[in-house]
Amino acid sequence: MQQHEIEIQKIRSKMITADQAADMLMVSRHTLWRWGKEGVLKPVKVGGKVLYRFEDVRNFLTGSK
Repeated sequence: MQQHEIEIQKIRSKMITADQAADMLMVSRHTLWRWGKEGVLKPVKVGGKVLYRFEDVRNFLTGSK
């Protein structure tokens, strides 16, 4: 596997889907979308997919920044 592919896999392993984030936060995908617009929890677009940083979601849950 090439180094570039390994780096992409590392980044993706730290990312979760909108469905996973919604489940963790016990909210709807619409709420996630609204929070993104409000700057509460910003998504990251990767290759046309909307993903969330696991750390951001975890910090949101624990009230950490």
